[in-house]
Amino acid sequence: MKRTKRIIGLTGPTGAGKSTASQFFKEKGALVIDCDVLARQIVMPGKKALEEIIHFFGKNILSEDGSLDRKKLGSIVFSDEEKRLVLNQITHKYITEELMLLLKTAKDVAVIDAPLLFEAGLEALCDVVVVVIASDEVRKNRIMQRDEMADTEAAKRMGAQKPGAYYAEKADYLLENNADVESFILSCEKIWRMICEEA
Repeated sequence: MKRTKRIIGLTGPTGAGKSTASQFFKEKGALVIDCDVLARQIVMPGKKALEEIIHFFGKNILSEDGSLDRKKLGSIVFSDEEKRLVLNQITHKYITEELMLLLKTAKDVAVIDAPLLFEAGLEALCDVVVVVIASDEVRKNRIMQRDEMADTEAAKRMGAQKPGAYYAEKADYLLENNADVESFILSCEKIWRMICEEA
């Protein structure tokens, strides 16, 4: 694969503010590859990934139109770590295939926006890894507001992921996002300049 000038891995726990950082990099001209978007594309009706998911989880995780009911599947995997790992094993290989194709199209800087960057081994493709973290309380409030989710459901979603320290210790650059958006953007700008200077 032809390498881009820089490949940035972007990750962090849910509710930390990774999407804001991702949008910032996009506005700077980077090719941002959102693995959550790829994850939705690979489970469209007729796709091999969906067939494997149905084979393991059964047809009850489908909507009436035959598409994947993400809420039903989510309620299963966020309550059962073993089933969540199986789902990840199914989807990661298909996400990686699509990711590799998109990386070939990058001209300068590419950003791999992936909540499971480390779990999927995608950090091996990256020159640097940027991690976004925030306090548990801040994250929970954001998740509740973003997903219109109850306190207990938000806590369950957070509990299904690794703690912030897991991400932080693997980061080349760490972005803390506990304050206002303006402060966070300034931090993004600083890290962007540092990455570009290293290139």
